[in-house]
Amino acid sequence: VEPPPQPTAGETKPLAGEQPTLPVQPPAPAPPPPPSGQRARLSLGLALDADEESEVRFLSEGGAGELVVELQDGSLGRAIQWLIAAAALLAAWIGRHAPGHRLAIAVVLGLALPIGLSGLVPLAWTPLLDGVLLGSLAAGGLWMLLIIADKLDPPALAKAAAALIGLGLLCAAESAAAEQAHAAREKPAPAGRADLTLFIPYDPEKGPPPPDAPVYLPHDEFLRLWKQAHPDQPERAPPAVRAIVSRVEYSGRLLNEIARFDGRILIHHLADGWTRVELPLGKVALEMIEINGRPAALADDDRPDAEGAAPPAIYLDKAGPHVVDVRFSVPVSRLGATGRMNVPLRPAPSGRLLFQLPADDLEVQVGGAPGGWRLLDAAPENGSEAGAEAGGPRVDVPLGELDELAVRWQPRRVEARQGHLLGAEQDLLVETLDSGVHFLAKFRYHIRQGAIDKIRFKLPPELAVQSVAGREVADWSIESEAADGDRPASRRLVVALKKEQTDAVELVVRAFRRDRSPTGEIGVNDIEPLDVVRETGRVAIACGSDFQARVLTADGLDQIDRTGIEYTDNLGGALRWAFRYTARPWRLQLRLERRRPRVEASDLTAVAVAERQALLRSLLKVNVSGAPILSLNIRLPDALRVAQVRVPPGAEWFIDSDDGGRRLKVELGGPALGELHLALWGSLARDAGEAEFTVPRLALEGIHAQHGLLAIRVDDDLQAVLADQGGARPIDPADLPGELRPESGRPVHYAFQYDQPSPPPRLRLAQAASRLNGDVAAVVSVREGAAAYVAKVDFQVRQAARSLFRLSTPDWLGEDIELQGDQIRQIRSQLVDDRRVWEIELQRPARGNYRLHLIQTVPLADDGVVRAAVIRPLDVERSRSHLVLENATADEIAEIETRGAAPIPIADVPEGLTENIRRRAVAAYRLADDAALAWRRRVREQESGLLATISLCDLTSVVHADGRYRARAVYHIRNFTLQFLELELPHGAEIWSVRVSGIPVRPASIRREGRPVTLLPLEKTSVGDFSSKVVLIYSGNLGEPLGRWTLIRPQAPKILGHVPVSRTLWTVFVPQAYKAGMVKGESNMQEIAPEYQQEERKLSFLDELRQIVPVASGKGGSAAREKARYNLQKAGAALYGYSQQGGQADVQEQAQQIQAEIQRLDAAMSDAKQTDGEASFYFTPPEKTPYAAPESL
Repeated sequence: VEPPPQPTAGETKPLAGEQPTLPVQPPAPAPPPPPSGQRARLSLGLALDADEESEVRFLSEGGAGELVVELQDGSLGRAIQWLIAAAALLAAWIGRHAPGHRLAIAVVLGLALPIGLSGLVPLAWTPLLDGVLLGSLAAGGLWMLLIIADKLDPPALAKAAAALIGLGLLCAAESAAAEQAHAAREKPAPAGRADLTLFIPYDPEKGPPPPDAPVYLPHDEFLRLWKQAHPDQPERAPPAVRAIVSRVEYSGRLLNEIARFDGRILIHHLADGWTRVELPLGKVALEMIEINGRPAALADDDRPDAEGAAPPAIYLDKAGPHVVDVRFSVPVSRLGATGRMNVPLRPAPSGRLLFQLPADDLEVQVGGAPGGWRLLDAAPENGSEAGAEAGGPRVDVPLGELDELAVRWQPRRVEARQGHLLGAEQDLLVETLDSGVHFLAKFRYHIRQGAIDKIRFKLPPELAVQSVAGREVADWSIESEAADGDRPASRRLVVALKKEQTDAVELVVRAFRRDRSPTGEIGVNDIEPLDVVRETGRVAIACGSDFQARVLTADGLDQIDRTGIEYTDNLGGALRWAFRYTARPWRLQLRLERRRPRVEASDLTAVAVAERQALLRSLLKVNVSGAPILSLNIRLPDALRVAQVRVPPGAEWFIDSDDGGRRLKVELGGPALGELHLALWGSLARDAGEAEFTVPRLALEGIHAQHGLLAIRVDDDLQAVLADQGGARPIDPADLPGELRPESGRPVHYAFQYDQPSPPPRLRLAQAASRLNGDVAAVVSVREGAAAYVAKVDFQVRQAARSLFRLSTPDWLGEDIELQGDQIRQIRSQLVDDRRVWEIELQRPARGNYRLHLIQTVPLADDGVVRAAVIRPLDVERSRSHLVLENATADEIAEIETRGAAPIPIADVPEGLTENIRRRAVAAYRLADDAALAWRRRVREQESGLLATISLCDLTSVVHADGRYRARAVYHIRNFTLQFLELELPHGAEIWSVRVSGIPVRPASIRREGRPVTLLPLEKTSVGDFSSKVVLIYSGNLGEPLGRWTLIRPQAPKILGHVPVSRTLWTVFVPQAYKAGMVKGESNMQEIAPEYQQEERKLSFLDELRQIVPVASGKGGSAAREKARYNLQKAGAALYGYSQQGGQADVQEQAQQIQAEIQRLDAAMSDAKQTDGEASFYFTPPEKTPYAAPESL
């Protein structure tokens, strides 16, 4: 607040109209206002009455300065000066008989003292110093004259000296009287009528001033005229003291390491006008000052006092009482429960200071209070300040002439109880876990005097004791005392010992807070030992991994290094703080909070943009600190189709939707902390007609920071321009890490870096032009009853990729042609003239080489004509066409038309045909666009074969001793055309049963040429079937019983007709009493050991397989070939067993040969199958077609 400017000498004040003598009451003289930086004076005039007409000039350079002028009455000063000189001269005369060395010392001191103090004493003391100096000179001169007189004529000179002294005294008296008379006679002479100076502003060029022009006069003239016009209003003299401090009051309390005081100062301002008032405070830290309830500022013109200190000051304007409220603080030196502080104050007329001690039972000392002090009860807690310590008694100090107040306090000494002298050491661990706040206190008692059998503790009400353990502990209990009057209720823990202890006792107390709440602000109120004279200890704070602790207050505690502290019995918390105390009371206030996880993410995202879709791959690295997390939420673009997600081990993921759209939720396997790695692959469908494309990006929810890199690659068939970079910052693609570079080596067109989630970039896309060539290679495969057309069309796409290809085929080839190719979306065809035009649209545009396969099979014409299908690529700049003829029949094929077709060697056909087709090709041609090519097939006559064959005739005969026999004949027959198997049974034989392929049948009998013939019905088989079994059981009689030596001729049926038998196996059984042997001279069979019978059957089976293999390897699509292939496939396991197992070498060798033939047949069958529908049999696989966007990033 700046005071209003006061009128000063030399300033002019305008008057209204032409009345310069209007009286105006001048304001009372006031001290200059405080410097404000807005008003300043360039000069200052002072009127001094001096005898000499001399000027005193003052010069200030460089900014604001301060001028203090002190005035003194010259007449009075000179009178004092001469009186002191006369007194000195008189003293010199009286002491003239003193020793000479003392006179010399007196003269030297009288001269040196005024000269040395001339610049150090105030100006008022200058006449005194001048009188002493003149007196010393006069005394010295007098003593010199007396010495000279003693040498010459002592009596005469002594009289002269006495006269000289008297003359000097008389002169001094007359000078003083003259000065007083001059001062009395000096009165202000009556002032004559002074000239009146007026200022009339006008422009000389415009003529004289008008009659009604305003006039101005100096301010001094204005004041003189005002006083003459108002002589009845005398000027009141200003008070000698403009403001006084009447009362002060201060109230303070401890706040951590400082003491904060709130004070109120009552000031009486005695006169209007700005007055500087110094506050009765020393060097304190002022925090707030208010004047009459309104904020105010301190004066910035510090004026040091006699001791060099600048007390705080304020400016007051209005007269009357003013209330000044201040708040200041002073440092406090504390060590445990002891403390001291100094409050620098200045004297005040009246007042008092109140200071609240931090605890009860303290010894207090107050220094610098001459009026004494007293101790008051604690004040009630009414909204105490945050961080303020609990209140104890208050110290009341009356204020007066004190300068600095010193307050000291310390705990009150505890007296030993019942002659015991105990000391205790405590190690206290406070652990914060999910189950609550736990206390683990280890006490070590040192018994220095006496013996104890129990230990007592003061138990806070919020603690519950869990256990008390120790080697000497017998039992423990809790005693409670109800509240009694002013004494509150209390609880004590009493621990009974096994016996009296005189040395040391150690015990461990476990406790926990009853509220079980592990968060919030808590006070650590521990278990306090009673009846001890000294207690020291350590306090450690531990927290679980999910919690953090902050120390709000630690009074009476000193922090120490926690690294050397170990607690083997803790519950798993990590040490965070450690303190030491040397005495009670101490106070520890904690704020416990659950750690909040801080999640920061960095991602590497690659986006490949094609004509119809965009692929996205994002690698996320999430760093979790502070506290673990259980899940992650990733916001997905709405149109993103997620293809693959990689999450940390044990985690699960799923996709859900909410109001904000789709999101990927990752449920972790457990609480996770540290680095987590995730990856996501996906695609977005894109409309090729859209001009702008917003680059997709993933955003993690609920994280503190996300930064990353973005790489964008645009397909060559698109032209891209950056429309908006969003909140990302473009960077050089060369600076991208290897994870964002395509494996194909194709360039990255745009690269961005972002430090926080921001809008994604947008691209403006347009279609690029492309150029096309086409090459055709076709194979015409003539087969039994049909002609297969297999062709490949290789398109070479240059510049931009294409997604639409067109070609034409002859109309007679049909509209059901099978077209094969990668990424085909849609196939359309329409008839144009005599050709059919095909349009093949791909899912993604292709570039480079793209291959189409055309496969069609048409029946052969009745006249055997086979026409070549000429395929023409459309919309191409250049085209080449080749055709290859394959004959898969046993017939001959001859050319009948070759217009526009030039025969070429098969080696001149471009690459792409398989070696198998090149070997089997009959002819090759180069075709023109208007080519016409045809052939005709010539069919050969068929050859006739066998009617039936028997691969094995397996006979078994059982001969009895009485001459009867029973027999079984098994025929493995492959029947092609026969209806019955004709047999001629032995004479007298009787048929018991007949089975064909396991089915009972009834035989028929006829007579042919006088002989009976038995007809057995047969199952017709093809050349590709295995033989069927015909089992005949019959009996007969040899004609006589067996003798001691008997020649037996077993009887067997005779096979009639032209049915060859490949192998016969005959087994004969005789009674056990006989030993049989074959008569080689009368037999056409070879005897074998019984164990080789099965090997013979295997050889017969292998013979059948050898006959089926040629059928299966035959050309054409007959049912016999298919059945032969099927039967070979079924016999594969048995054949493999024959070839691997031991036994007769012929069986193993033949099985291996047949197995090799079947393997070659399988290869031939595979080729045959491929010829029916797979283009890979005819053409080598093409190079991988590059598309506008790769399948994976």
